[in-house]
Amino acid sequence: MALHTQENKGRLLYILADGLLREQVDEGTEGAKLRTVKDDDGNIKAEKWELTYPGITGSIIGITTYDGEYGTNIQIVMKDENDEEYMVSLKANSKYGEDFLHKLPKIDMTKEVSLKGYNFESDGRKMTGITVSQDGEKLTNAFNYKDGEEWVTPIDGYPQPDENKPPKNSEQWKIFFATRREWLLDYLKEQGIIMEAATDDNSF
Repeated sequence: MALHTQENKGRLLYILADGLLREQVDEGTEGAKLRTVKDDDGNIKAEKWELTYPGITGSIIGITTYDGEYGTNIQIVMKDENDEEYMVSLKANSKYGEDFLHKLPKIDMTKEVSLKGYNFESDGRKMTGITVSQDGEKLTNAFNYKDGEEWVTPIDGYPQPDENKPPKNSEQWKIFFATRREWLLDYLKEQGIIMEAATDDNSF
């Protein structure tokens, strides 16, 4: 796979609703497609030429967070077999970002890993997240999973809804998920899995 890049820059890849990895490139780049960004009134506010990819495989050489205009991003720096670097940027408050955070502790950073977004419907239920594969196996949630009929939460402190007083509406659920997301980020930083950002921008 050959990506169009700027000289001396790593490739910045991001995931939108369709689950594909995207890279913004110059108009006229072979294979690039135009995507228009509209405001709430339907007016075009930006046009982007992008290449799309189903996934990426490589070694993770670092993970940081970046607080931008639209919230926190998880920045995964990867290197492929040709020593070319890519940064995969996931919005922490997206289903892709949250799914990745839940699987992150199971990744062996000494080995190659594959990341691939998914977004489909099954039995009327929308399934969205990141497939994380290593050694031919799909990694699963490290914090909360089902063992037979029982849910297991092996990591102390992982936030769970109060069984006696669960969130009552969508706003309360948003608060719960935001609180849990912050806990996940703090935990992963305490464990040294996610490093504090060294700069205040998103370049690398």
